[in-house]
Formats: sequence, C-alpha cells, structure tokens
Amino acid sequence: MFQLPSLAGIETAISSDNKPKTPLLYSDPSLPPHHYILKLDNSTLEQFQTCPRSAFYYCIKRRQRQGRHALVFGGAIHSALEHIYKTSFTDLRGAKYALLRHMENENYSPGENWRTPELALAVIDQYFNQMSLMDNIKPITHDNALFVERSFALNLGIFEIDSFLPFTYAELGIETSEGSDEKCYVHTIHVQWTGKIDLLATITSPDQIHVVDHKTSSMGGDTFFKDFELSQQTVGYAWAAEQILNRPINHFCVNALFIRKPTRTGKGCEFERRVYYYPPHQIAEWKVSVMAAVESFVFSLLHNSFPMHTKWCMGKYGECQYHSVCSLPPESRNFALSTREFSNVSWSPLKDEI
Repeated sequence: MFQLPSLAGIETAISSDNKPKTPLLYSDPSLPPHHYILKLDNSTLEQFQTCPRSAFYYCIKRRQRQGRHALVFGGAIHSALEHIYKTSFTDLRGAKYALLRHMENENYSPGENWRTPELALAVIDQYFNQMSLMDNIKPITHDNALFVERSFALNLGIFEIDSFLPFTYAELGIETSEGSDEKCYVHTIHVQWTGKIDLLATITSPDQIHVVDHKTSSMGGDTFFKDFELSQQTVGYAWAAEQILNRPINHFCVNALFIRKPTRTGKGCEFERRVYYYPPHQIAEWKVSVMAAVESFVFSLLHNSFPMHTKWCMGKYGECQYHSVCSLPPESRNFALSTREFSNVSWSPLKDEI
C-alpha cells in the first residue's frame, strides 16, 4: 500500500538560526503610504523563474537549505579577490585574512567536504603568484574610488496593486506602525534591481569598460562558458553598469577559477577568462523579461497561488533545495522548513559583511 513520505531523513531538531530574515517588501519614508520596494537580486529572480513554490519558500517563508559548502567557499575566494584588486596585488597577507574572516563570519566548517580553508588559501596563493605580473584587468575609478565590489539598487519599474495581500505585514517582513498581524495592504510595488558588481575595469583598451565577474566552479569547458552568453545575471549587471556610468557598457568578462577536488592525477586549480559582447537589443530585452517574471510572481502573491513546477525538481546542480519539503504532506512542510536543515534567508547584496 502506498504511503506518503514522512519526515524521515530530515534533521528534525528545530533551527536555532538567529540571523534576521531579509524582508520581501521594504517600506521607505520617501514614498507615499503603502508603497513598498521589492529589492530584486539574481538569486530571488531565479526563484521566480524556475518554480513558484520555491519562490514561496525562499521569498515569503524566507528559508533556505543549510550546508552550502560551495557557496561559502566561493564567497571566501571572492573576499580575497576583492582585497587583491583593491590593493593592486600588493597585499597577499591581507587577502588571506579577508578569506579566513569570511569563513569565520559564516561559521564555516567543511567537515568531510574537500572545500577546506587550507585549499582556499592555496588557491589564493596560486592566483596571486600566477597573475600578479601578467594581469591586465585594471579597475576603473568612479566616485573617487576603485570600482571593486560595489553594490547597487536601481529602479526597474512599478506595479500598481491597490489591494490587500493574503499575507500579514509580519509574514512579509514589513516594518509598520499598523498591527503586524493585519493583512498587508499594498498600493504600489516599486521594483529595484539589486546586486554587487565584482569589478568595472578595462582589459585591453583604456576606452572600453568591462563588467568583470569572478566565478568559482569545479567544472569548466565550453558548457560553463556558454552559460554567460545569455546569462540574466551578467546581462543585468551590464544594464546596471550603464545606469551607474550613464554610458553604454556592452562588454563582460568572466574571470573563472576552476577549483577541483584534490586528487593524485587531477588538474587541480586552473584560471581562465573569456570576454563577451552584449548588444544593445539584448540588454533592452533583459529588462522586459525581468519585469515579466516579477509580474508573474506578483500575481502569485496576490492570489496566494504558488504551484510546483516539477520540471525543475532536478537540475544541472542536483535536486532543488526544497525537494525534501515538497515531498511531504502539506501539513508537514512548515515544520520541515523550521528544522535545522534550513536557515533564514538573511543575505542581501546591499549588506556589507560584518
């Protein structure tokens, strides 16, 4: 006889995560009453575009799966690279300190995972020594500082709602003088595209500015690089750079660090770069596509309708982070999200690391 899945296999201890959840909607004193800002980063946009149910768990429940070794490891490498480019390859010791500080802030413990702090330090050693004498990526100066690891929040458009949502102010993380358990009334949603650009830099010509993005991966090859030809994140960063500098920015460079599990005969760590050109029509279409994805999410939000798109239960990086939750009966899912298998969604590209 068929039986519904149980909580077996899910770590059922209640999460003790104390990090504050990132709100879905933000109030702003410069806006009229009941006008709210939806700060849209690429991670949130990906949830909108893949599966409404995952968007519900990520954006409204604001819970995500723990144990993201690759994400923390990559973030630590990014912190070291930020220091390297801010100091023009003059302070390896400071870059290593930035790496370890990032891991400490994230309470990183690799356990049996091969992505260890020692490996990360070795990668930065290799990058510094190999690239310091030959690197032609030169960050531009903007607003009297090198354009390295800059956050942005840029207006994309608005949606007039003029309706009560089937969620309370508290559920959406909105700070309000009204009762937090009251249903949230929204007049208008202002959509902002947010993110953090690793570098704006010249590479070969002093007149040609590139958006440069550091990517860490354990896989390389043509498939890896092909992804960036139409990548919504990197095309969106080109759009953002145009708004910031008030000039066309059509060139993008992926600065890839391929970091593989150490083996006796493996390739170890390799560095490779590739430059792309995003024509104006591609950047213009990006904005239209993003607003269409947001409109679909707003419809789900208004009607509390977040169906599963099971096409995305398994992807190129493995199963969806919410696969174990969706496999449960509906009455068990909130409890599953509250366990220590999941943590609060607290990251934002607009927050600086502590």
